[in-house]
Amino acid sequence: MRKLLLLIGVLMFVVSCKKDDPEPTPIVPVEVSKTALILNEGNFQWGNASLTRIDLKSGTVSADVFQQANQRPLGDVFQSLAMVGDELWLVVNNSQKIERVNKNTFVATSPVTGIQSPRYLLPYSNRVYVSDLYANTVHVINSTSGTLMSEIPFPGWSEGMIKDPQNLIWISNVTRGKLMLLNPETNLFVDSITVGDAPKDLIMDKNHRIWVLCEGHIPPAVETGGSLWCIDPVSRSVLKSFQLSTLDHPSKLNSILDASSLIYLNKGVFKLDVNALELPTSPFIAQGSRLFYGLGYNAIDSTIWASDARDYQQAGEALVYKAISGEHLRSWTVGIIPGAFYFY
Repeated sequence: MRKLLLLIGVLMFVVSCKKDDPEPTPIVPVEVSKTALILNEGNFQWGNASLTRIDLKSGTVSADVFQQANQRPLGDVFQSLAMVGDELWLVVNNSQKIERVNKNTFVATSPVTGIQSPRYLLPYSNRVYVSDLYANTVHVINSTSGTLMSEIPFPGWSEGMIKDPQNLIWISNVTRGKLMLLNPETNLFVDSITVGDAPKDLIMDKNHRIWVLCEGHIPPAVETGGSLWCIDPVSRSVLKSFQLSTLDHPSKLNSILDASSLIYLNKGVFKLDVNALELPTSPFIAQGSRLFYGLGYNAIDSTIWASDARDYQQAGEALVYKAISGEHLRSWTVGIIPGAFYFY
Protein backbone atom coordinates (compact mmCIF):
# COMPACT_ATOMS: atom_id res chain seq x y z
CA MET A 1 0.00 0.00 0.00
CA ARG A 2 2.83 2.39 0.95
CA LYS A 3 4.52 1.67 -2.43
CA LEU A 4 1.27 2.44 -4.26
CA LEU A 5 0.86 5.76 -2.43
CA LEU A 6 4.49 6.64 -3.15
CA LEU A 7 4.01 5.91 -6.86
CA ILE A 8 0.86 8.07 -6.99
CA GLY A 9 2.77 10.91 -5.29
CA VAL A 10 5.60 10.75 -7.82
CA LEU A 11 3.14 10.82 -10.71
CA MET A 12 1.32 13.83 -9.26
CA PHE A 13 4.67 15.64 -8.85
CA VAL A 14 5.64 14.96 -12.48
CA VAL A 15 2.25 16.16 -13.75
CA SER A 16 2.41 19.33 -11.65
CA CYS A 17 5.93 20.07 -12.95
CA LYS A 18 4.72 19.74 -16.53
CA LYS A 19 1.89 22.19 -15.87
CA ASP A 20 4.38 24.70 -14.48
CA ASP A 21 6.76 24.44 -17.44
CA PRO A 22 6.92 27.72 -19.38
CA GLU A 23 5.23 27.92 -22.75
CA PRO A 24 7.65 27.49 -25.65
CA THR A 25 8.90 30.76 -27.12
CA PRO A 26 7.08 31.46 -30.39
CA ILE A 27 9.22 31.55 -33.51
CA VAL A 28 9.37 35.10 -34.84
CA PRO A 29 9.40 35.13 -38.63
CA VAL A 30 12.46 36.69 -40.23
CA GLU A 31 11.70 40.17 -41.50
CA VAL A 32 11.76 40.50 -45.25
CA SER A 33 11.40 43.46 -47.55
CA LYS A 34 7.98 43.57 -49.15
CA THR A 35 8.69 46.15 -51.79
CA ALA A 36 11.52 47.04 -54.12
CA LEU A 37 11.27 50.31 -56.02
CA ILE A 38 13.29 50.90 -59.17
CA LEU A 39 13.93 54.51 -60.12
CA ASN A 40 13.94 54.65 -63.91
CA GLU A 41 15.57 57.91 -65.00
CA GLY A 42 14.17 57.92 -68.50
CA ASN A 43 15.79 59.84 -71.34
CA PHE A 44 16.85 63.45 -70.85
CA GLN A 45 14.13 65.82 -72.14
CA TRP A 46 11.85 62.95 -73.20
CA GLY A 47 9.67 63.06 -70.07
CA ASN A 48 9.58 59.26 -69.78
CA ALA A 49 10.87 58.76 -66.23
CA SER A 50 8.97 56.08 -64.30
CA LEU A 51 8.76 54.19 -61.02
CA THR A 52 8.61 50.38 -61.05
CA ARG A 53 7.36 48.46 -58.01
CA ILE A 54 8.28 44.82 -57.40
CA ASP A 55 6.35 42.83 -54.80
CA LEU A 56 9.14 40.73 -53.34
CA LYS A 57 6.78 38.12 -51.89
CA SER A 58 4.92 37.34 -55.11
CA GLY A 59 7.51 38.56 -57.63
CA THR A 60 4.85 40.69 -59.32
CA VAL A 61 6.17 43.67 -61.28
CA SER A 62 4.03 46.83 -61.50
CA ALA A 63 5.31 49.21 -64.15
CA ASP A 64 5.01 53.00 -63.96
CA VAL A 65 3.05 53.03 -60.70
CA PHE A 66 3.13 56.84 -60.46
CA GLN A 67 1.41 57.15 -63.84
CA GLN A 68 -1.14 54.51 -62.89
CA ALA A 69 -1.97 56.19 -59.57
CA ASN A 70 -2.12 59.79 -60.82
CA GLN A 71 -3.01 59.56 -64.51
CA ARG A 72 -0.08 61.76 -65.50
CA PRO A 73 3.59 61.11 -66.24
CA LEU A 74 6.21 61.39 -63.52
CA GLY A 75 8.41 63.74 -65.54
CA ASP A 76 11.92 64.22 -66.90
CA VAL A 77 14.90 62.41 -65.26
CA PHE A 78 14.02 60.58 -62.02
CA GLN A 79 17.11 61.23 -59.89
CA SER A 80 16.51 59.93 -56.34
CA LEU A 81 13.98 59.41 -53.57
CA ALA A 82 13.74 59.42 -49.78
CA MET A 83 11.16 58.38 -47.19
CA VAL A 84 9.86 61.46 -45.37
CA GLY A 85 7.41 60.44 -42.66
CA ASP A 86 4.84 58.25 -44.40
CA GLU A 87 5.53 59.78 -47.80
CA LEU A 88 7.97 58.98 -50.56
CA TRP A 89 9.57 62.10 -52.00
CA LEU A 90 10.55 61.56 -55.64
CA VAL A 91 13.19 63.90 -57.05
CA VAL A 92 12.54 64.62 -60.74
CA ASN A 93 15.62 66.54 -61.72
CA ASN A 94 14.94 68.08 -65.12
CA SER A 95 11.29 68.73 -64.27
CA GLN A 96 12.52 70.92 -61.39
CA LYS A 97 10.23 69.32 -58.83
CA ILE A 98 9.88 66.82 -56.01
CA GLU A 99 6.73 64.69 -56.11
CA ARG A 100 5.29 63.68 -52.71
CA VAL A 101 3.38 60.40 -52.80
CA ASN A 102 1.73 57.97 -50.41
CA LYS A 103 4.18 55.11 -49.81
CA ASN A 104 1.47 52.46 -50.34
CA THR A 105 -0.81 53.89 -53.05
CA PHE A 106 1.65 56.25 -54.81
CA VAL A 107 -1.10 58.87 -55.00
CA ALA A 108 0.52 62.31 -55.11
CA THR A 109 -0.16 65.36 -53.00
CA SER A 110 1.12 68.84 -53.84
CA PRO A 111 4.67 68.68 -55.22
CA VAL A 112 7.65 70.75 -54.13
CA THR A 113 8.41 73.13 -57.01
CA GLY A 114 10.64 76.09 -57.79
CA ILE A 115 13.91 74.16 -57.39
CA GLN A 116 16.28 74.64 -60.29
CA SER A 117 17.90 71.20 -60.53
CA PRO A 118 17.25 69.01 -57.45
CA ARG A 119 19.54 66.02 -56.88
CA TYR A 120 19.35 64.32 -53.45
CA LEU A 121 17.41 64.59 -50.19
CA LEU A 122 18.39 64.43 -46.54
CA PRO A 123 15.53 64.46 -44.00
CA TYR A 124 16.51 66.14 -40.73
CA SER A 125 14.12 66.97 -37.88
CA ASN A 126 11.18 68.90 -39.36
CA ARG A 127 12.89 69.67 -42.65
CA VAL A 128 14.46 68.16 -45.73
CA TYR A 129 17.73 69.36 -47.26
CA VAL A 130 17.88 69.28 -51.07
CA SER A 131 21.12 69.41 -53.07
CA ASP A 132 21.17 71.15 -56.46
CA LEU A 133 23.19 70.84 -59.65
CA TYR A 134 23.01 74.45 -60.88
CA ALA A 135 21.49 76.75 -58.27
CA ASN A 136 24.59 77.35 -56.08
CA THR A 137 22.36 76.72 -53.08
CA VAL A 138 21.10 73.98 -50.78
CA HIS A 139 17.34 74.19 -50.36
CA VAL A 140 15.61 73.62 -46.99
CA ILE A 141 12.02 72.33 -47.27
CA ASN A 142 9.42 71.95 -44.53
CA SER A 143 8.81 68.21 -44.27
CA THR A 144 5.11 68.61 -43.42
CA SER A 145 3.93 71.31 -45.80
CA GLY A 146 6.50 70.86 -48.56
CA THR A 147 7.13 74.62 -48.63
CA LEU A 148 10.50 76.32 -48.90
CA MET A 149 11.90 77.34 -45.50
CA SER A 150 15.25 78.80 -46.57
CA GLU A 151 18.11 78.57 -49.05
CA ILE A 152 21.73 78.16 -48.02
CA PRO A 153 24.33 79.65 -50.40
CA PHE A 154 26.66 76.94 -51.72
CA PRO A 155 29.72 77.51 -53.93
CA GLY A 156 28.99 75.14 -56.82
CA TRP A 157 27.27 71.84 -57.51
CA SER A 158 26.00 70.19 -54.30
CA GLU A 159 25.43 66.44 -54.50
CA GLY A 160 25.56 63.70 -51.84
CA MET A 161 24.65 64.42 -48.21
CA ILE A 162 25.00 62.51 -44.94
CA LYS A 163 24.57 63.23 -41.22
CA ASP A 164 27.51 62.36 -38.94
CA PRO A 165 27.42 61.23 -35.25
CA GLN A 166 27.83 64.86 -34.16
CA ASN A 167 24.71 65.82 -36.14
CA LEU A 168 26.65 67.80 -38.71
CA ILE A 169 25.61 67.44 -42.34
CA TRP A 170 28.37 66.63 -44.84
CA ILE A 171 27.71 67.78 -48.40
CA SER A 172 29.86 66.91 -51.40
CA ASN A 173 30.94 69.88 -53.52
CA VAL A 174 31.47 68.43 -56.99
CA THR A 175 32.72 71.73 -58.42
CA ARG A 176 35.51 72.33 -55.90
CA GLY A 177 36.50 68.79 -54.89
CA LYS A 178 35.56 69.33 -51.26
CA LEU A 179 33.28 68.07 -48.52
CA MET A 180 31.53 70.91 -46.75
CA LEU A 181 30.23 70.57 -43.19
CA LEU A 182 26.94 72.24 -42.29
CA ASN A 183 25.59 72.88 -38.80
CA PRO A 184 21.84 72.28 -39.24
CA GLU A 185 21.01 74.23 -36.09
CA THR A 186 22.37 77.43 -37.64
CA ASN A 187 22.47 76.43 -41.34
CA LEU A 188 26.03 77.75 -41.46
CA PHE A 189 29.07 75.93 -42.85
CA VAL A 190 31.66 75.24 -40.17
CA ASP A 191 34.45 73.47 -42.08
CA SER A 192 35.52 71.87 -45.38
CA ILE A 193 37.82 69.01 -46.35
CA THR A 194 39.62 68.70 -49.68
CA VAL A 195 39.27 65.32 -51.38
CA GLY A 196 39.51 64.13 -55.02
CA ASP A 197 37.99 65.46 -58.22
CA ALA A 198 34.17 65.41 -58.45
CA PRO A 199 33.16 63.95 -55.06
CA LYS A 200 29.63 62.56 -55.17
CA ASP A 201 28.47 59.61 -53.05
CA LEU A 202 28.79 59.62 -49.25
CA ILE A 203 28.24 56.68 -46.88
CA MET A 204 29.12 55.75 -43.28
CA ASP A 205 30.75 52.43 -42.36
CA LYS A 206 30.39 50.26 -39.24
CA ASN A 207 33.16 52.24 -37.53
CA HIS A 208 31.27 55.52 -38.08
CA ARG A 209 33.82 56.69 -40.62
CA ILE A 210 32.66 58.62 -43.66
CA TRP A 211 33.57 57.42 -47.14
CA VAL A 212 33.33 59.56 -50.25
CA LEU A 213 33.52 58.31 -53.83
CA CYS A 214 35.03 60.81 -56.26
CA GLU A 215 34.19 60.21 -59.90
CA GLY A 216 37.10 62.17 -61.37
CA HIS A 217 36.87 64.57 -64.30
CA ILE A 218 35.41 63.23 -67.53
CA PRO A 219 36.10 64.62 -71.05
CA PRO A 220 35.72 67.21 -72.46
CA ALA A 221 37.39 68.36 -69.22
CA VAL A 222 40.98 67.25 -68.65
CA GLU A 223 40.42 63.65 -67.62
CA THR A 224 41.37 62.52 -64.11
CA GLY A 225 40.77 59.19 -62.43
CA GLY A 226 38.31 58.56 -59.66
CA SER A 227 39.24 58.04 -56.03
CA LEU A 228 37.87 56.76 -52.74
CA TRP A 229 38.46 58.51 -49.40
CA CYS A 230 37.92 57.46 -45.77
CA ILE A 231 37.53 60.25 -43.21
CA ASP A 232 37.23 60.39 -39.42
CA PRO A 233 34.26 62.73 -38.80
CA VAL A 234 35.41 63.56 -35.25
CA SER A 235 38.94 64.72 -36.05
CA ARG A 236 37.92 65.60 -39.65
CA SER A 237 41.11 63.99 -40.91
CA VAL A 238 41.68 61.74 -43.92
CA LEU A 239 42.48 58.22 -42.70
CA LYS A 240 43.20 56.70 -46.10
CA SER A 241 42.54 57.24 -49.78
CA PHE A 242 42.71 55.13 -52.93
CA GLN A 243 43.43 56.52 -56.39
CA LEU A 244 42.15 54.81 -59.52
CA SER A 245 43.64 55.07 -63.00
CA THR A 246 42.93 58.05 -65.25
CA LEU A 247 40.36 56.10 -67.28
CA ASP A 248 38.43 54.82 -64.24
CA HIS A 249 35.35 56.77 -63.13
CA PRO A 250 33.60 54.82 -60.34
CA SER A 251 30.04 55.51 -59.22
CA LYS A 252 27.14 54.41 -56.99
CA LEU A 253 28.88 53.83 -53.66
CA ASN A 254 26.90 51.69 -51.17
CA SER A 255 27.64 50.02 -47.85
CA ILE A 256 26.70 46.34 -47.37
CA LEU A 257 26.73 43.59 -44.74
CA ASP A 258 26.16 45.85 -41.70
CA ALA A 259 28.44 48.47 -43.27
CA SER A 260 31.47 46.17 -43.02
CA SER A 261 32.08 46.37 -46.78
CA LEU A 262 31.54 48.82 -49.62
CA ILE A 263 30.41 48.24 -53.19
CA TYR A 264 30.71 50.51 -56.20
CA LEU A 265 30.47 50.36 -59.98
CA ASN A 266 33.49 50.51 -62.28
CA LYS A 267 32.60 48.38 -65.33
CA GLY A 268 31.49 45.74 -62.85
CA VAL A 269 30.58 45.61 -59.16
CA PHE A 270 33.61 45.96 -56.90
CA LYS A 271 33.55 45.00 -53.22
CA LEU A 272 35.91 46.48 -50.61
CA ASP A 273 36.26 45.55 -46.93
CA VAL A 274 36.27 48.80 -44.93
CA ASN A 275 39.52 47.74 -43.21
CA ALA A 276 41.32 46.97 -46.48
CA LEU A 277 44.54 48.78 -47.32
CA GLU A 278 44.27 48.48 -51.09
CA LEU A 279 41.54 48.35 -53.72
CA PRO A 280 40.42 45.06 -55.28
CA THR A 281 41.88 44.38 -58.70
CA SER A 282 38.97 42.39 -60.12
CA PRO A 283 35.20 42.79 -59.85
CA PHE A 284 33.12 40.91 -57.29
CA ILE A 285 30.34 40.71 -59.89
CA ALA A 286 31.50 40.85 -63.51
CA GLN A 287 29.57 43.06 -65.90
CA GLY A 288 30.06 40.82 -68.91
CA SER A 289 28.01 42.01 -71.88
CA ARG A 290 25.73 44.08 -69.65
CA LEU A 291 25.93 47.82 -69.02
CA PHE A 292 25.73 48.21 -65.24
CA TYR A 293 24.28 51.62 -64.44
CA GLY A 294 22.53 51.52 -61.04
CA LEU A 295 23.51 49.81 -57.81
CA GLY A 296 21.75 49.21 -54.49
CA TYR A 297 21.65 47.00 -51.43
CA ASN A 298 18.70 45.38 -49.66
CA ALA A 299 19.92 45.13 -46.06
CA ILE A 300 17.03 42.93 -44.91
CA ASP A 301 17.85 39.95 -47.12
CA SER A 302 21.50 40.85 -47.86
CA THR A 303 21.19 41.13 -51.62
CA ILE A 304 22.96 43.39 -54.08
CA TRP A 305 20.85 44.90 -56.85
CA ALA A 306 22.42 46.10 -60.09
CA SER A 307 20.71 47.51 -63.15
CA ASP A 308 21.50 47.04 -66.82
CA ALA A 309 20.69 50.15 -68.85
CA ARG A 310 21.13 48.17 -72.08
CA ASP A 311 21.18 50.71 -74.93
CA TYR A 312 19.62 53.59 -72.94
CA GLN A 313 16.55 53.35 -75.19
CA GLN A 314 14.74 50.11 -74.40
CA ALA A 315 13.50 48.85 -71.04
CA GLY A 316 16.33 48.04 -68.63
CA GLU A 317 16.84 45.11 -66.30
CA ALA A 318 17.16 44.75 -62.51
CA LEU A 319 19.45 41.93 -61.40
CA VAL A 320 19.72 40.47 -57.88
CA TYR A 321 22.83 38.85 -56.37
CA LYS A 322 23.80 37.37 -53.01
CA ALA A 323 25.97 39.87 -51.12
CA ILE A 324 28.11 37.11 -49.61
CA SER A 325 28.92 35.09 -52.71
CA GLY A 326 27.91 37.25 -55.67
CA GLU A 327 25.64 34.45 -56.93
CA HIS A 328 22.99 35.68 -59.37
CA LEU A 329 19.50 34.99 -58.03
CA ARG A 330 17.02 36.47 -60.49
CA SER A 331 16.22 39.36 -62.84
CA TRP A 332 13.26 41.55 -63.81
CA THR A 333 12.56 43.79 -66.79
CA VAL A 334 11.94 47.34 -65.58
CA GLY A 335 11.85 50.87 -67.08
CA ILE A 336 14.18 52.96 -69.23
CA ILE A 337 17.61 53.67 -67.67
CA PRO A 338 17.08 52.18 -64.18
CA GLY A 339 19.40 54.24 -61.99
CA ALA A 340 18.67 53.49 -58.33
CA PHE A 341 16.76 51.26 -55.90
CA TYR A 342 14.78 51.66 -52.69
CA PHE A 343 13.50 48.92 -50.36
CA TYR A 344 10.85 48.86 -47.63
